[in-house]
Amino acid sequence: MRPMRASRRSFLLAAALGLAALSYPAVESLAQDPALTDDAVNECALAFLKALRKKDVGEALLHSGVPFVAEDARLLKTEGELRAYLTDMLKKQTDDSVLPNAVFGVLDYGGSRGATAQEVRALRDQVLTKADRLVGVGRDGFSRGVLLVKAVAGKPAVVGIGY
Repeated sequence: MRPMRASRRSFLLAAALGLAALSYPAVESLAQDPALTDDAVNECALAFLKALRKKDVGEALLHSGVPFVAEDARLLKTEGELRAYLTDMLKKQTDDSVLPNAVFGVLDYGGSRGATAQEVRALRDQVLTKADRLVGVGRDGFSRGVLLVKAVAGKPAVVGIGY
């Protein structure tokens, strides 16, 4: 039996890998949306948090999208609902020193799903795909929750708070 030539081996290996990739259903999680780089997600989260600290709902809306998961586990489906939710939340906020002002970390949502309670995962799955991000936020070294971030119209957008 003759040894296989290197070019033929390379072709067969490439073909086998191509077939494996086509038959593997989770290939979507391997491709990262260019809008969701850690730097872009970090900038979006910080801009959203800054707008909330300034009580500027209009600015916060520029860095968010719908559907949106609210802290009380409601799913807000329109921009009007989101505007009303943020306005009400900020009116109730009496101590601005507890509002987050820092990003502690950015995680792939797909990688965190196994460690997430099923009821939380069911709600998050309505707005996030495995390729989207969770952003840990806080203040003065203390965690204050998480933001849900996904790509909307080619840029990162906050689509959930604290749930």
